[in-house]
Amino acid sequence: MNWSLVPTDDEPDTPAVTHTFRCYTLDDDDKECRAESGPQTHLDAAQRWAFDHWQSTDQAHSAFGEWTVRPWGMHQGGPA
Repeated sequence: MNWSLVPTDDEPDTPAVTHTFRCYTLDDDDKECRAESGPQTHLDAAQRWAFDHWQSTDQAHSAFGEWTVRPWGMHQGGPA
């Protein structure tokens, strides 16, 4: 039997896809800020957090990373 690993975000009872942004800007002590948006189900909400953080630091914090968490599952009958 062939199996496939596929996104399951369109299946009922599956957790929502989430987006999290984290600030990578170095502070005065050369450590990453590491402030983050927390998981957001809407990408624009996570991006808005990044803009708000940037503005709250007088535009000094401008380096960000994004994590996207998408549920996946194994399904029988996929391609070999």
